[in-house]
Amino acid sequence: MRVLLLWVLLSLGTVHAQCMDSLWRQAPGTAGGDWLQAVTGTDDGNAIGAGYVDYATAPWFARGHIRKFDPVTGGEIWSRSFLNLGSQDIYQDIQRTSDGGYICAGTSRTPVALTQNFWLMRVNSNGDSIWSRTFSIGHGMPGRCVAQAADGGFGIAGKVVQLPWGFGLDDWLLIKTNANGDSLWSVLIGDSSDETVTDMVTTASGDFLLAGYAVTDTSHDGRAALVNQSGQVIWNRHYNFDVGTEVWAATARPDGSVWLTGSHRPTNGSNRVFVAELDANGEATWFHSLDLLVDRNDVAFAIQPDDDGGAYLFGTGYPQSNQNADAFVAHVSSCGELISATWLGDGYNENIRSGGLFGGHLVMCGGVTLENAQQDMLIYGLSADTCNGAPCSFSRTAPVDSNLINWSHPTRFTWSPSEDPDGSPISYVFHLDHNYVPGAVSPEDTVITESFVDVQIDIPVVPLDAVYEFHWRVWATDGQDTVEAMNGEGWFQMDIPEEARDVSLTPNTFALAAYPNPFNPTTVLTMSLPHSGQATLALYDLQGRLVRTVMNGALTAGTHELSVDASDLATGLYFATLRAGTYSSTVKLVLMK
Repeated sequence: MRVLLLWVLLSLGTVHAQCMDSLWRQAPGTAGGDWLQAVTGTDDGNAIGAGYVDYATAPWFARGHIRKFDPVTGGEIWSRSFLNLGSQDIYQDIQRTSDGGYICAGTSRTPVALTQNFWLMRVNSNGDSIWSRTFSIGHGMPGRCVAQAADGGFGIAGKVVQLPWGFGLDDWLLIKTNANGDSLWSVLIGDSSDETVTDMVTTASGDFLLAGYAVTDTSHDGRAALVNQSGQVIWNRHYNFDVGTEVWAATARPDGSVWLTGSHRPTNGSNRVFVAELDANGEATWFHSLDLLVDRNDVAFAIQPDDDGGAYLFGTGYPQSNQNADAFVAHVSSCGELISATWLGDGYNENIRSGGLFGGHLVMCGGVTLENAQQDMLIYGLSADTCNGAPCSFSRTAPVDSNLINWSHPTRFTWSPSEDPDGSPISYVFHLDHNYVPGAVSPEDTVITESFVDVQIDIPVVPLDAVYEFHWRVWATDGQDTVEAMNGEGWFQMDIPEEARDVSLTPNTFALAAYPNPFNPTTVLTMSLPHSGQATLALYDLQGRLVRTVMNGALTAGTHELSVDASDLATGLYFATLRAGTYSSTVKLVLMK
């Protein structure tokens, strides 16, 4: 059996492979600086991106730009550019509307005062403008994200700069409109920190979930807030998953939960991508840090669901040195754990800001900076992930790591169940090492489907007086990948007392003995006292708690016997203690039922 299990464990493993093949790369642009900030799917299976084009080679003349293209080839189907206030008009987000058109959101800057405003524009399925709206409160008001509400209207969110009636520094602002873009209500969200909103989605209940980060006195915190359809803030929370936590994207789940992604900065000083889940009340239920590439500052800027309960993360890895930034897409399973990651780059600085799964193909977009500092749009097409998802993490639960085991017969080893994100059946590989008596433990190795195994640990018939160590491990496998319990190897020590076959005690001594030991359910405690006097004999459990007082009274000098019936007690290890005056003696008792 041990040879078989060793072969199984060596044959299986979890390797984060590159299972999303690059199909094409497009970098369209004008003579100026161009960018695609967001992408979404179309009703006919294509994709449409939104950003800006800079016709005058200066950022003060940028125009909002949308581009429809084939996700299989990257070929352009059509493109449109729009000028709003005439200085710097930039789309930051695009979403498909219920009528097959699109809603675009971003920032529009005035030519003279250079005031930033929320910009909301609705277009039909051909990219033709239906209406355009601009919203302004104060000087600085960059729009960032948009979502369609259940009533057909829209929410546009961004940040406003230090309003006199605000919460402190920059705050979040959400404006709700009707289907024609007319403002219905607005809500300001913030506290004393400097806050930036990065994404917004509508939840399964139709509420607006806003995500972003806050600059605190010492670091960055992730942020999220839930606003209902009437403009009431339901909750507003900080998330300090690690030093420098920034939330850049969110996606709503059918069960009412929300997944967040972005970056955090662990102790090694490099940003790492994370994915976290929030419940309907905004409480974080789990958090996973993803090690995509060593010594890179990796940031995920977008998250999109896959077809199996997991998600794709799209982003950029920034180098520690003078190397150029590269693009990546990572795939996480339904339990939020990394399945695979693919890195892409052509030697230039590539920055990815959005991505999605359209028509069975992955698309991600952003911008690339060339040698002459010219910036072009950047669009990648990749195949969907073909890697197997490893079993979800799980933990050993019992017996707990301890110097002594509260011994049962047989001993049950348990662990939390694992799940397979691909729906494959899970098996567990159990392994036990020990320095106990050979042949007295069974099984030492086994493969099972339950999340527990009962191990028979027999008491040998020979006298014993020793402490034995047991070490155990358990793995979960789906037949392709294998993961070990998160808390690794478990251990415990078992103290087997010497059998009290010879109960004759030396006269004129103070002593205590027991026979039989181990016993079931009755044993005889033999006491020897050198002097007459008051004595107490008591039984304690492993935690030192009094189980019962066997006797408490006067005893004459000499040997005395008391029978103890433990039929009402559980199998395990106990201690009998005799006290008389300044004398004390304890023996270990093993109750085996």
